[in-house]
Amino acid sequence: MDEIESTPEDVIEEERRSFDAIITREAPVILERNQDGEEHDGPIRAIFATDDPVPMYDIERWSFVPQTLRMDGLENVNQVPMLDSHKRESNADVLGSGRNIQIEESRMTGELVFDMEDEKAASVARKIRAGHITDVSIGYEVVKQTHVAPRQTANVAGRSYTAGEHGLNVVTAWRAKEISPTPIGADQAAKIRESAARSAGFSSVEEAERSTKKQQIEKDTMSNKTGAEAPSAGEQQAAPVSSAPEVRSAPISAAPANDHDRIREIQALGARFKLPEADIAIAELDGVSIEDFRKQISAQMKERAAAESIESAPEIGMSRKERGAFSIRKALYDLRFKGGLQGLEKEVSLATAERYDLDRSPNSIHLPHDVMSHRDLEAGVAGEGGNLVATDLSSSMIDILRNRLVTVEAGAQMMTGLQGNVAIPKLSASATASWVDEEGAVSASAQTFAQVTMSPQRLSARTLFSDLLVRQSSQSVENIVRDDLMKLIATEIDRTVLHGSGVSPEPTGIENQAGVNNVTFTTAATWAKVLDFEELIAVDNADFGTMTWVTTPAVRAAWKATEKATGTAQFLWAPDNTVNGYRALVTNQVASNKVVFGNFASAMIGSWGGQTITLDNISLAASGQFALTISGFYDVAVRYGESFTFSTDSGAL
Repeated sequence: MDEIESTPEDVIEEERRSFDAIITREAPVILERNQDGEEHDGPIRAIFATDDPVPMYDIERWSFVPQTLRMDGLENVNQVPMLDSHKRESNADVLGSGRNIQIEESRMTGELVFDMEDEKAASVARKIRAGHITDVSIGYEVVKQTHVAPRQTANVAGRSYTAGEHGLNVVTAWRAKEISPTPIGADQAAKIRESAARSAGFSSVEEAERSTKKQQIEKDTMSNKTGAEAPSAGEQQAAPVSSAPEVRSAPISAAPANDHDRIREIQALGARFKLPEADIAIAELDGVSIEDFRKQISAQMKERAAAESIESAPEIGMSRKERGAFSIRKALYDLRFKGGLQGLEKEVSLATAERYDLDRSPNSIHLPHDVMSHRDLEAGVAGEGGNLVATDLSSSMIDILRNRLVTVEAGAQMMTGLQGNVAIPKLSASATASWVDEEGAVSASAQTFAQVTMSPQRLSARTLFSDLLVRQSSQSVENIVRDDLMKLIATEIDRTVLHGSGVSPEPTGIENQAGVNNVTFTTAATWAKVLDFEELIAVDNADFGTMTWVTTPAVRAAWKATEKATGTAQFLWAPDNTVNGYRALVTNQVASNKVVFGNFASAMIGSWGGQTITLDNISLAASGQFALTISGFYDVAVRYGESFTFSTDSGAL
């Protein structure tokens, strides 16, 4: 191979603090014999290691790189434990020790001294003497190494090294940690095997590597959380021995090209959605597919949206036991068949009406946030009307409402338990910077703030229930009642967040906000039009936060069949329910098959007080039914219209 002059970028010295694991490589056993040809019964001589390059997985370059050990880089040591196949979980795995360690030019030699009183150790010694085991494997810890770039020649610690097509790692400082007899024979092309990884409890070398890297990531994450300081760049400090050794023992091979593509895509998605670096790295190491990673992102975005929702629920002081016993089904039954509320449900309704200054009607029940926000997973107790003992209580009504709101899933914030009008500040004009002479005066400029106001607006919905349904003392009926009531409210809130007209008393939704961007399709959607949605928001400097698409099932179907470019088999709507790399959700609440894209965290849904349910006992009595009207106070606001792009026509043309 022709020598190529190296540049500073071609040779990289690395402090191997990230190696908190033991690496292994194999070498042959040397049996010494007496003059009569018989083996000694004492220690067995062995080559513990050589400086021959051996392929090791380089966690910093995501590929296998040949590694050579400088024998003069070994820290002084005279004895190391001899283990059974690198097992370190128990003292019972210690077979003896490796002693009288010496450096002989390009190799490290020593003696295997077995504990012959231990049957397992004696058995391994017999197998070595009989020729059944011919190799040992040393476990070592890298302290410092120098990387030589592929096809480059470099002088490292006084010696010249020429790297092949995969580069070369020259270990200039290392520690011997243990020696293990190995049942797998040495191989000149790749002396390392997977036996050590399997003995450590892993199914493969790759699993062992991922496990150790994950441990490092998790340790670093915990260190960051607890404020632990990392060693400085100048420290040659080796990390402590890991309880699960990182075993480098597979033939050299470059990572497949498609895996590089997977890793790059995961890194890009992680950066876009602001995921923790540890989550991104673990997904890379675990081999998580891009589709599965996007599903993980979607789940995290839902959790994040729920966590960001602002709750300040004023309560009327219900105990946990009372919250568990409260039943909307029983309240409806009492209103329908007993002439009014009874027991706990009556007390709760009266207390709620008093707190919020609501009308007291014999045909109504007021639900406080104690009931709306809390539904404890415990058995209820029988009320005065003989209600059931619940064993599978439903979710809270607030949770049901959130789960049915597509706009909340997209990131809209829900603020519950509000009282009075709410004013939320927003930046309407930012301060400016300017260049001035050394002695010039700086022009004063200040940020300008505006307010987004929210005030309670009554939202009511009407539905029908049968007499037979509320007579059933089943918890599933309680769940059905709660779910149906919240579905009515959720459907209209979703529509209002998207399309609210702003004509009093209806709040103003995203489509009719000042500053919202618009795209007109005119004909069938194209990739260029899709990109316009994102570009318009970026031009307004509003492309921050978690961006999401919301449209209709019809648009989804059309975009799944529309290629980005003819013959590419890449479609506007990806199989993992993303568009242009962003989450895409569907709901029938989007009018005229329009499309909206943006940072839904800029949209806010406010809720005041609880809910009031009024029962109509008269109009449908002959058919064994009764009508319910559920009412609450809500409002919708959008902090920045510029955070959204809304189409003016159908995306399914």
